[in-house]
Amino acid sequence: MSQIAQNRNLVLQLVLKDLKTRYALSLLGFFWPFLSPLMVVAVFYIIFSVVLKVSTEETPFLLYLMSGVFHWRFFQDSLTSSATSLI
Repeated sequence: MSQIAQNRNLVLQLVLKDLKTRYALSLLGFFWPFLSPLMVVAVFYIIFSVVLKVSTEETPFLLYLMSGVFHWRFFQDSLTSSATSLI
């Protein structure tokens, strides 16, 4: 067995501790990581679809926008967390 599988309880406790401390003082708490990208998608959708009239032929623009924003936010948060872990 791998080391992570053997220590899965420890990993679970460390992840829960990190989530609790990261969002303890936030007004929306645990829901903030889910609402933040959705609000970014809403703002981008209003700007690019309603104001600038950008459209995609193959896919709905909202789906196209969500696929880019969610992946970018995951990459951004992962890079930020990894940089602070080195400290």
